[in-house]
Amino acid sequence: MIGARTIVAGLSLAVMLIGGCLPRAVSGGPSEVQPDRRVFHRKAGFSIIPPEGYRDHGPTFWHVMNFLGPDAGNFTVHFNVWVHVDKGHDIEQAGPLLRKAATTYLPKYRMQEEGFRGLPPGLSYFAHGTYTWEGRDLACVIYCIRGNNGYVYAVTFSAPVEAFDTHRPDFESAIGTVRTTAANSNSQ
Repeated sequence: MIGARTIVAGLSLAVMLIGGCLPRAVSGGPSEVQPDRRVFHRKAGFSIIPPEGYRDHGPTFWHVMNFLGPDAGNFTVHFNVWVHVDKGHDIEQAGPLLRKAATTYLPKYRMQEEGFRGLPPGLSYFAHGTYTWEGRDLACVIYCIRGNNGYVYAVTFSAPVEAFDTHRPDFESAIGTVRTTAANSNSQ
């Protein structure tokens, strides 16, 4: 299960390319849980209310946030957040870059759906696709979100193909709670 989370980080190459940098902008550091269940990463200027029952697993080498949800077969449904410096490239460039990264890093990746969604603070790109990892058919939806704070975020939700439609409403609800603030800000 750790391997699947790690390989999905390769999809975040699209965000790196939009952000215009290869090194991570923010790594590690603690998240704070607010009374409304909002999890806020002050250093990254990012917060989200995770789906009910998801637990904060702490940062990984690549992700500032990593949440584990319910088990679906032999896979833990999860989502993570990756942060990069925004170099001002158009969010519309995310699609071709994401498709290239996904087909490079995820075995048998197939794009199912893509588009744009208005999220605070503006237009965000999303892609839903399927791939095979360690013999398991998985699905993911990735959101590329440009913050109003100099960062670009990749939020990746993953589940087994047969369970994805069950969990997608929770994913979509959670992505609707994203807020970005100035890094190290006290506001959420």
